[in-house]
Amino acid sequence: MLTSAANGFKYRLYVLVNRKRPIQDVNKRFANQLVISWAGRTWMDDSLTREYLQKIIGAQVFTRKLLIWDSFRCHISDSTKKELKALNIGTAVIPGGCTKFIQPVDMSWNKPFKGKIQEYHDEWLSIGDLPTTRGGNLRPPSVEVYLEWVAKSWQDISPDVIQKSFKSCGISNATDGSEDDAIHCFKPDGPCPEGKALQQSTQIEPFPEEPEEDYSTEVLDSSTNEDEESSSGED
Repeated sequence: MLTSAANGFKYRLYVLVNRKRPIQDVNKRFANQLVISWAGRTWMDDSLTREYLQKIIGAQVFTRKLLIWDSFRCHISDSTKKELKALNIGTAVIPGGCTKFIQPVDMSWNKPFKGKIQEYHDEWLSIGDLPTTRGGNLRPPSVEVYLEWVAKSWQDISPDVIQKSFKSCGISNATDGSEDDAIHCFKPDGPCPEGKALQQSTQIEPFPEEPEEDYSTEVLDSSTNEDEESSSGED
């Protein structure tokens, strides 16, 4: 799962591997870049979502985090809601069919992330003398090789791109309307070019400022890439 904050900070990737026996050297090698779940499968469920929340985001004591993600079934289950409450994490669930418009990861950085993985795979194919099965078929890359591609592809995504994507989706923009031009749906060639005028015509007065408290709010975006989470030969 890809997770990043509105300020451009990139969290470690949560990666599912389709094997149950951990390789400790691999865990150690990628400890600062990936959280690897040796789940024996490559699809998310409630238990893996709980692990993701605990290991990637963690409990919030002095801060509040707003997690924006899609309506995938394990994101909105009772079990997940209970875990979110325990960790003091708020959520905003994007309705089905809308992620390409208002979710930063789908709108912006998911495609280049997958594109970089494809580039590394194509480069690997071009080196020649690759391992094959007894039947002569090409073996997939090892888990170490594939995870290296995943880690490097995430590293290649610029924090500036992430910051801009949150504003393009209307999430971290100034509340006075001064940054509404950055919202991609409202652009002349966007899906809702009249949106800016409609939003400004219905603008409400902001709530009175509340006394400052001992927490801040951080906005996060997360997306599940189940087709990309692991496809190595050892998965």
